[in-house]
Amino acid sequence: MAEISRFYSRQTAALGPESFHKVQHLHVLVSGLRGPGIECAKNLILCGVGEVTIHDDTILSFEELASSFFLSSPSEIPKSPSGEKSKSSAPKHESGQKTRSQAYLGVLQALNPQVKVFSKEGRLDEAFISQFSLVIFTESNLSSLIHLNHFCRTKNPPIGFICCENWGAFGYMFVDFGPEFITYDKTGEENRSYYISNITKENPGIVTVYDRHYLQDGNYVIFKEVQGMEEINNTPPRPIRVVNNNSFSIEDTTGYSFYLKEGVAEHFKIPDKIRFKSLEVNMTKPTLVAENIRRAEHLHIITRAISEYAKLHNELPGLNNDHDASQVLLIAQSINESSKESNHLFVEEIDKTLLYKISHNARWQLAVFSAYWGGLLCSEVIKFTGKYTPLTQWMNYDWLDLVPEGKKNVITEINSHLAKSRGIIVGVGALGSEVLKLCVQSGVKDFIVADKGKIKQSDCHLLYSSEAIGQQKAMVACERLSAKDDHLRIRCENNDIAAIDISDNEWDGIHWVISAVDNHSSREAIDKLCVWHEKPMIEGSFSGTFGLCNVYKPFVSQSYCEAVANPEKPTSQEIIMNFPYNIDHCIEYAKIRFKVYFNEAVLELRTFLEDPTGHLALIPESEKYSKMHILYTYLEILQHNSYEECLKYSREKFTDFFHETISKLLQNYPQDCKDSDGKTFWTGFKKIPISTPFENTDDIHVQFVESFACLLAGVLGIAVGKIPAKDMKEGHSQLRTHTVADLQAILSAWKDQHFLSQVNPAYFDADNNIHSLFVYSLSTIRARCYKILEIDRFTTEIIAGNINGCLSSTCSIVASCICIELYRLFGHNNKNINFNLGSNNFVTYEPAKPKQNFSVDYHPELEAPVKAIPEGFTVWDKMKICGPLTLNGLIEMFNNQHNLKVNLISVAKKCLFNGFSEGNENMEKTFEELFSECRERGEKSLRIEVSCEENNTGIDVLTPVIKYILS
Repeated sequence: MAEISRFYSRQTAALGPESFHKVQHLHVLVSGLRGPGIECAKNLILCGVGEVTIHDDTILSFEELASSFFLSSPSEIPKSPSGEKSKSSAPKHESGQKTRSQAYLGVLQALNPQVKVFSKEGRLDEAFISQFSLVIFTESNLSSLIHLNHFCRTKNPPIGFICCENWGAFGYMFVDFGPEFITYDKTGEENRSYYISNITKENPGIVTVYDRHYLQDGNYVIFKEVQGMEEINNTPPRPIRVVNNNSFSIEDTTGYSFYLKEGVAEHFKIPDKIRFKSLEVNMTKPTLVAENIRRAEHLHIITRAISEYAKLHNELPGLNNDHDASQVLLIAQSINESSKESNHLFVEEIDKTLLYKISHNARWQLAVFSAYWGGLLCSEVIKFTGKYTPLTQWMNYDWLDLVPEGKKNVITEINSHLAKSRGIIVGVGALGSEVLKLCVQSGVKDFIVADKGKIKQSDCHLLYSSEAIGQQKAMVACERLSAKDDHLRIRCENNDIAAIDISDNEWDGIHWVISAVDNHSSREAIDKLCVWHEKPMIEGSFSGTFGLCNVYKPFVSQSYCEAVANPEKPTSQEIIMNFPYNIDHCIEYAKIRFKVYFNEAVLELRTFLEDPTGHLALIPESEKYSKMHILYTYLEILQHNSYEECLKYSREKFTDFFHETISKLLQNYPQDCKDSDGKTFWTGFKKIPISTPFENTDDIHVQFVESFACLLAGVLGIAVGKIPAKDMKEGHSQLRTHTVADLQAILSAWKDQHFLSQVNPAYFDADNNIHSLFVYSLSTIRARCYKILEIDRFTTEIIAGNINGCLSSTCSIVASCICIELYRLFGHNNKNINFNLGSNNFVTYEPAKPKQNFSVDYHPELEAPVKAIPEGFTVWDKMKICGPLTLNGLIEMFNNQHNLKVNLISVAKKCLFNGFSEGNENMEKTFEELFSECRERGEKSLRIEVSCEENNTGIDVLTPVIKYILS
């Protein structure tokens, strides 16, 4: 992967190389740098847009400077650099003052040196706008933009046009990509391929596939590799209609040959034409995007009225100013009456309460709302490439439920709760960095930051520069934040939350926990701590254009582990090792081989070198042949200390992987093999492999041999030579002996050498050039053996490295949602949100209530009756018991108070009592004695889990976990 590709690996993983290439050639103008404008510019630059020009002639005030995350002191206002894109003369300002565009130019450029950032001063004219692919206006009057919108629409090709405003807890956005815009991929989802089990010969023909398909009526498919009904292979895409989860119908197939076996149906996306209407038309007859259309119609009239007020008075309505709000109401009523007469959009009666609430708060902006609109703006810019479905065309959105009633200082009211709170933020990658920024901007002063990861090149974004690569994420993030605000009280932890030493007293002072991690196991660990300590957890995650924010509130909603199902089970090892049918299986096979030869074998070798005799005695007989073979081989290569020997061995492994292994598989399962039911074995997803001999003229073959040799030399501490693998002659695997005597003979010759220090295992890293080349070459050759579609090296690295598609637009919106829900923790009802920016789907819903446990006559998992004590308890409930108490004392308490027989007692996965065996010496010891180290660490309680049954009936009983209070 080229260096610039590594920098943009996550963006490319989300968009695909072709669409990202288009993004890199976009020239975007952002006019207006207050709130949404600066957030949009930041996102565009992090996303990798080719050129960004910023424009805002407003003088940057010291108040704005103090509240800006990017500029925190007057000394940080950069001087205007030479070579600005604009040739117009800059207006003169007082000494030391800068416009917003001048002030932000340097810091925005520093976010991503790969993007060219310019500033423009003075009036925007048509000649200047003509040079852009797309223009964005965030602080311009609607009526004044009609002419510019018309100009953009008449250009060939049209210039994309977006305008947006954020007034307090309300905002709107309008999108126009021209009279005829083509989107080539409406969803952005990867085209799926489905292996066919049958195609009927009827009208219509029914296609049945092995796995569940995700097609919809009207989707198109193409067919490949079908045997028998070959008339449908490699023909133009055909529409389908869904029959069920495993079948869909196509055209009349009665005239085709009978289907025999195999075949693939691949989803094919048809380009779609969208006809956008102008801003002038949308002012009176808008195409609204909203869940509640009636409310959206009111908001549209109010938007026009506030914009008209700003045009007349050259400012927005005053904060909590009833006089200004009444003027806005008069304008809204006039617009509405005029619309009724003209048959334009109107409402029966203006919602005065809604209008006053928006007007009263139109002047202020909060970072969390600005981040939301900035993310949406960036998302629409990406869609201008033809990927995903653009917003069509007018969107209003609000969070007015967060605005306090009465004439209060809204910002102080909202931020005061956060300023008094203390929280934990786990994960400071792309999402965690955005969350940290917004938390600080929202007044949070006291928090713990935890992340054990180190910064990679693809992590360089908001808080990390290229100079920080290799350093701890949490440490660098905390240092950057502390430099911005020396009043912050940040505790930095370079570890997972489960490994952090947080005492019970410290947990008592925690008010919230934010999970910004990217894997299920980490979220599970965070959730368990939050449930135990009864703390709300806000979880955010995203991939590509998909994002979510979920809230798990003690006793109010489900916990994460209750709400989220376990991830899908991994593909079986039998498929990966013997019957791969897609490139992912080939890549996983390559990673397994990497681990076997450059990690596990090397660790085994190190252990052997430390104690040869003792280690050999511990190897099971069933594994002795394979393990001793590798040990002897590696020792022999070490003895020669020669890169040429590494090349020879890698050449042997080529024959082993791609010829001998496949030949053995075909011996066991010949091409005409039948299964136990008498059916053809090699059918469906099982592909008959073809053994492959080494060809020194094939670059992929040579890359495999050389990358294997380089890796082997690296782990054995041997200098890599310059012997080209393609010059090696055909050879055969050496018949190496591998007795204990052979191993000891090599060791005795090396007894005076400190060779142990040069043997070090490798751990797979997709960003490592040799690692990725090995996986790419091995997986590609294996794909050829199994006639699986090959992919390029970059895509291989994305899959092998489990790199999630990362778009700054999606990240910004998820971070915004997290912090909005953080506000809602203090006196408001929380909401969960799932969205897909690619298809403009936003789903907001109330968090589900926690699952209650009740007595039942039949429990499906236990296949027996179960009793719950107490009835209806949830995962948040605990049975509190105060110490001191012995093990026997706890058993007697359950017997006397609940008539229950205790069968098992465990603490921290350690079994203290098993009722099915005899007692132990700890039965009369108190829990304080058994876990004295917990008290020394400052812990106030123990988590005790018990398994019990009713004394009389023997029915299993479910109880809450015990919270044992240490005395």
